[in-house]
Amino acid sequence: MHPAFPRNQRKEHLAFESYRLADFSVEQHVYALPSHAAQTSTAASAGYKELKARSLLRALALAPETEGVPLCAYVDQGGYVTFVEVLTPPRFTRAYRVANDAPCTLVCLDRTSWLVCDGASIHNVHRAPSGEVERKWIHFIPELKATDPLAWSVLNAAVRDGALHILVQRPFRTTQVAPAHAGLGASGVEGSCGKQSHTLFQVALLHSTPEALHTIWHVVGEEPVRIADLQTTTRLGAETPFADEMPLRPRILRSIDDSPDVPYSWTQTDDTVTVAFALPPTIAKQAICVHFSHKGLSVQLTRTDERATDAGSDKLGIAAVLCTDAFQSRALWGEINVAESVWTWEHTQTRTTGLLLLHMAKAHASTRWPYVFVGGIGDDVAETMDAAQLDTAQQGLEKYTSEVQPPSISSVLRDELEEEDALVGATLSFTYVALDGTVSYTKCEPVTLLAICARSTPNVQRVLIKHGVDGLVFCAPNEPKGAWTHTETVSAIGAMRILST
Repeated sequence: MHPAFPRNQRKEHLAFESYRLADFSVEQHVYALPSHAAQTSTAASAGYKELKARSLLRALALAPETEGVPLCAYVDQGGYVTFVEVLTPPRFTRAYRVANDAPCTLVCLDRTSWLVCDGASIHNVHRAPSGEVERKWIHFIPELKATDPLAWSVLNAAVRDGALHILVQRPFRTTQVAPAHAGLGASGVEGSCGKQSHTLFQVALLHSTPEALHTIWHVVGEEPVRIADLQTTTRLGAETPFADEMPLRPRILRSIDDSPDVPYSWTQTDDTVTVAFALPPTIAKQAICVHFSHKGLSVQLTRTDERATDAGSDKLGIAAVLCTDAFQSRALWGEINVAESVWTWEHTQTRTTGLLLLHMAKAHASTRWPYVFVGGIGDDVAETMDAAQLDTAQQGLEKYTSEVQPPSISSVLRDELEEEDALVGATLSFTYVALDGTVSYTKCEPVTLLAICARSTPNVQRVLIKHGVDGLVFCAPNEPKGAWTHTETVSAIGAMRILST
């Protein structure tokens, strides 16, 4: 279990056997909304990540629990902020209209202060105890550098030391150009180039003054935010970490055979990074020296074979580079597990290309590397987007990397998990961003998030974390990097999910 989510055995139901259906004395009342919540008409043109980010946005903002009538608000399809007093029957008040060209989002600071984002600006809406509503101010969100940006949404807001801080997020698209016939170790074939679109997410912390909004810091990630807590240090929970700097400009995806100035190609999975150098096939394996360290790598050729002159000049150029100290003690972008990292030399005398393959195991699974090395030659080599290009190489590595697997057994007997239970949930990694923009990460394996509880108290987050077949409810700590508190256990969450369907 993740050390930030310690289990409390007193909260576990060790004697649990099964659920049974029972009658609940809870009254349920269903009331129609006076107008539906706002929906965007651009869903058909949105990509998968954009739709996922949109599905994570809360359509309903809840006011903190007080002695008064429970209060919440949403933006309807007409662009009106609609307040709902939860009575029997509920009382609806359409109070303030914002532009609805983009999906509107809102958060509640307290029962009187609400922030609404219309995709480009923030509206500060004040609701008096009498029910009267007025706009205090409207400020445009500062423009940040991004290619093909989409609409902003507000994630969270809080008042710290008298200052209002607002956390916002938006997706943006980057376009990369890849040659139609690029491949690792394949002979160069000229062909038309195609464009590949990639969606990233920009998260910014804003400081509000009476005159305008000002950007404190911004970070970029590959997945949308699922958890956002504003404290002295902001805690961002997502499927992958965020970084304070990523290449935002379009890049040319090339093969190592396309040009001698690209010394290698690489690709990655959730837990591995594979780097390939195309070299003359006549090089002896004894001439290759590879050394892995926790956050570094050294690759060097001690000598070259004279028969290598029959190979292409590009492969000779790469071999010449490896004969120097260009790849000696190079710092890697991320940390690796040295014990599980290997290298192989795949070559035959009949082939025109030999492949030096470096198979590195990530120390932190599900971390996406934007590039392999930090500083120096070749750092801007883009990842090979077509994983099929490494099939041959990965087959050659199976004898080194495959684990001993037991005979196939029924999923019903495997760790008490059905296949659906094993796949449910989303991985959750935490990124911490200080007020000066310093970014840090957790050094542990990500946890599996099943659900997020609706907030009833400002800046108190409750989450449901997967543990085997159970779901553990954790309450967020007061300190950004502190341990979460295990408050209760939902036993056999898989059984509950089946009963609820």
